[in-house]
Amino acid sequence: MLGSIFNTFLEIFSISIILFLLFLISGQEVSNSNLLYLFNLIPINKSIGNLSLLMIIIVLFKTLFQITFTYNQEKFSYNIQTRISSLLFRKFISTSYEKILSQNSSNLIRLLSIETIRIGNLLISPFISIINELFLLVFIMLFIFLYDPLLGGFFIFISLFILYFYSINVNSKMKELGKHITESNSKRIKIINETFSAFDFIKLSNKKEVFIKKYVDLTKEISNSAFKHLFFVKLPKSIFEIIIFLCLFIVITFFDKINRVDLLLSYLSISAVSIYKIIPSLIKISASLQSIQYFSSPLAEIVNNLKLSEELEDKNTTNKNFISLVYKKIKFSYDGNTNLFDKLNFKIDKNDFIGIYGPSGSGKSTLIKLISGLLTFREGNVILNNKEEIESKSLKQFFSYVPQETLLLDEDIFTNISLEYDKSYNGYIKTVRI
Repeated sequence: MLGSIFNTFLEIFSISIILFLLFLISGQEVSNSNLLYLFNLIPINKSIGNLSLLMIIIVLFKTLFQITFTYNQEKFSYNIQTRISSLLFRKFISTSYEKILSQNSSNLIRLLSIETIRIGNLLISPFISIINELFLLVFIMLFIFLYDPLLGGFFIFISLFILYFYSINVNSKMKELGKHITESNSKRIKIINETFSAFDFIKLSNKKEVFIKKYVDLTKEISNSAFKHLFFVKLPKSIFEIIIFLCLFIVITFFDKINRVDLLLSYLSISAVSIYKIIPSLIKISASLQSIQYFSSPLAEIVNNLKLSEELEDKNTTNKNFISLVYKKIKFSYDGNTNLFDKLNFKIDKNDFIGIYGPSGSGKSTLIKLISGLLTFREGNVILNNKEEIESKSLKQFFSYVPQETLLLDEDIFTNISLEYDKSYNGYIKTVRI
């Protein structure tokens, strides 16, 4: 905030010096200007040479400050982006197995690999940019208003009208494009996952053209939305320039009609110098508003997923000896209506060797995930060692799990066995020489 205010002060000061230079060069009397008090604040002899040197010094200092300010602004933006991305990944990996099971994996991948990366330049940076440019715009308008209330009011009205008119007509379109590209990205990630998961079947069935066509169609949809977004982002520059210069034409025509050509040069000077700053500010504000609208759909998803409750690990039963587990009256269903298991009772004793059989789809895998605590039963309880009742989430501590699908990370054997990326990990795995 302080950086924005100081940057605005430097901009106003540089504009003032340029105007005073134009006044001196054109031979206008500065003492007749409403900005005389600013002129008197300059602590040097008000000659053309001195003012020119001061202008160069201020511009150089302003440029160095803006480079540093922009660097820190972007660094701040991407630090927040990293934090949000990391927090979202923690939320996903810490939530319950059932919640992740109900999620679309393509959406999760998109949120983590695309949307949390875009949050920096499509949300945080634009939001900061709006604050910075609004400060600058307000003070420039105030500067013009102090010079001449009528001219200042005219520029304020035109600027507000441009922003309002453009926002009303474009922001809804940006929101629609953002939603469309979000959905298309999810579908494209889905087709990529499915292609390489079923690569052998696709090759044997000679169906590669089907998947290629689907991928190309989705990519075209994404590219179409992306280029339209880029077009609308760049469009304000041309529109704003036309409107502003039409306004200048009106000013020139007005003074010509009232035969006050003597005031025309001073009004054109302050208008031209101010417009030099007003147009970029309007463009940045408009583009930032568009980016925020464009990102509104994935932002809503990120916010909702950040509200996911994390599954707390129960460590109360850690290191307790296992003798038996008794499951009493267990009920479970995926949809909350039809029970897959209803009042299921069984017992697991230490050293038992138990086999589960049944036709495909009868619930064998579900039962394994249920008794191991991956899935939470709707009703029933579990007794440990015939003594104490334990929660479903505590069961994971008594089970090792080998899934039907092969889990093979693209890493070395150590990481595949230990699921640790840190080679200094000092767990239960010991090196055995063969």
